[in-house]
Amino acid sequence: MSQTTTISCPVCNLDTFVILDGKDGELDLVSDCENCSRPINVRATVEGADVNAKNDGCRTPLDWSHKHPELADLLRKHGGKTAKELKADGKYEK
Repeated sequence: MSQTTTISCPVCNLDTFVILDGKDGELDLVSDCENCSRPINVRATVEGADVNAKNDGCRTPLDWSHKHPELADLLRKHGGKTAKELKADGKYEK
């Protein structure tokens, strides 16, 4: 199951989306910060997710995944949409 979350980058201290995709609830990965592109080591337990969750700027994880096509593919596989697509579908809430 995939889950997205926002974490604070330990290098630039800005928020960045992380896509957690693991089996049996455990996950170890390295994800690049969307702001400074530095790698972040992530260890997490995956329990479920809303792949279209929006941050304070009303952007979804798919909006942030433009630098990582493999993450965009994963989000799409699990129903991920951009904020613009959600608006067009009438499923966008602020």
